[in-house]
Amino acid sequence: MKYATLLLLCLNAQAMEITDGFLDKLAIIESDNRCTSISDKGKSLGAYQMHRSAWEDACKRNLANWEYNKSNAFNYPIARQVAQWHCEWIVQTLQKNNIKPTPMRVYMCYCMGVTGALKRKLNTDLDYPALNRARGIL
Repeated sequence: MKYATLLLLCLNAQAMEITDGFLDKLAIIESDNRCTSISDKGKSLGAYQMHRSAWEDACKRNLANWEYNKSNAFNYPIARQVAQWHCEWIVQTLQKNNIKPTPMRVYMCYCMGVTGALKRKLNTDLDYPALNRARGIL
């Protein structure tokens, strides 16, 4: 039993890594990599199109004092770091729920929120505009 548990922990430890390549593709999916992009009636800002709550949660978890505003969201290196932290949290959250993170699952959670993606049973084949676009890029 100990070995089975250890094996499961080791398998689970092989998490999806949030790579530069994934972050590059994420910015393309979200905004065509436009740093000054604004959508969702002004609720999503920058290349990574983050909403205030996701931005603030990621910064709080990582002890960063980057306020959610256009100046920071339009600053590509800052926005990229916050998006990376958020995606890493998504990976950890999926793993804690014994769900294997994949690029499409992480994107689905990024796009809809973890709760929204789980309500849809992480069905990455849904006919949903953002998922349809991501399938062609991820």
